Amino acid sequence: MRLNRELRMVSACTEILVRAQDETTLLDEVCCSRRSRAISPNGIDALRAHAERERALQEVCDLAGQLVHAQDDVRRLVGRELHDSTGQTLAALVMSLHRLAGAAEDSERRVLVAQCMDPAKQSAAELRTASYLLHPPLLDELGLGSALRWLATGFHDRSGIDVTLDVPEQLGRFDPDGELALFRVAQEALTNVHRHSGSPTVHLSVAVSGDSINLEIKDAGRGMQPTPASARRVHRA
Repeated sequence: MRLNRELRMVSACTEILVRAQDETTLLDEVCCSRRSRAISPNGIDALRAHAERERALQEVCDLAGQLVHAQDDVRRLVGRELHDSTGQTLAALVMSLHRLAGAAEDSERRVLVAQCMDPAKQSAAELRTASYLLHPPLLDELGLGSALRWLATGFHDRSGIDVTLDVPEQLGRFDPDGELALFRVAQEALTNVHRHSGSPTVHLSVAVSGDSINLEIKDAGRGMQPTPASARRVHRA
């Protein structure tokens, strides 16, 4: 029930965000139209339209923040449910298979049990990784630095891509929303490297300057190929 409620909230936030973006675009067009026609000599109409546009932009930013929170709440809930329910079921299955292997009377049965145990262990490990990727406990408990180290190690183990990590040992803690945003950016960037770039290596670095933090991800991928001008088609109404 709670998961369904969270999913409905994400859907509602997404609809509101799209509607607010459409309204902001319309306000921007109105502002440009009013300025071009100069319908108000003293500029009052233009200023009022500009204020409306700024208000709409702020509402879009606020809604985007609510959407990110709602999405993370769903991720956190799904990850916890996978770990606490399905994960525990698989752990119990592995334990039962261990007992069954010890009670097997002949080698053929022990081999058969062992063949069942290997995929059960693999499934448990993959499920644990999936639940942590949805929302890593290290991010809440130890902060961004530990979460990025865990992410880089797991990414290398799963993809075979070498990851060079440059993160200060004493990175400290930052605003929870900022830490979450940076972790999601790093997570998505590494996924894109694996899926699209073809790079054998990736470099991830974090630098702190005053109150700001900078995250940089570099790879040696093939990049995007520009579309030849001859292949472009222009459709006219």
